[in-house]
Amino acid sequence: MDFLFYAQWALGRVLNFSAYGHLLYFIALAIAFTVREWKQMAALAFIFVTTFYVAMALSVANIYIAPEWFINFLVPTSIVVAALCNFIYLSYDTDKLGFSLHGIVAFFSGFIHGFSFYHYFDVLIALKEDKISPILGLTVGVELSQILVILVIFAMARIFLDRLGLKRSIFMVVLSLLAISFAIPLLIAAYP
Repeated sequence: MDFLFYAQWALGRVLNFSAYGHLLYFIALAIAFTVREWKQMAALAFIFVTTFYVAMALSVANIYIAPEWFINFLVPTSIVVAALCNFIYLSYDTDKLGFSLHGIVAFFSGFIHGFSFYHYFDVLIALKEDKISPILGLTVGVELSQILVILVIFAMARIFLDRLGLKRSIFMVVLSLLAISFAIPLLIAAYP
């Protein structure tokens, strides 16, 4: 029962428009990819959720708990960096460079967002003996929300690129700039 509760909680937390940092990160990461590149996007999602889980496990085990003020600053930073990677992705002919950059960003962002979630999650599980089931539920909820965001971005890309004939570069630039513009107030508010 705990597993489902925490999966639903994480899903609601990520897809909450009033606390949009995690949602915005997934959007910024997914913008560079279309349905044709679903395998690359799936790999990035796997990298992110794996490091997210590791960060949660490290925190729950009291091995490392990142300072909340620092993580709150790094979450919007990860959004800006993911969006900036989209510009680099557009600047080079090779998909390998863009994927490698996005992979590095997904790796570190998984840790950042995992440590961020811990600060909310800790309050929910403070008195629980079983911590594994809630962490797994939380991780599944984050992964489900990530998949939903990716599917929405894929659908938007299909509509704007394939149906309306918009250039991919314009699609990526506009959405990346929107992600950055929404992340800047979060960055300013979290600046130590």
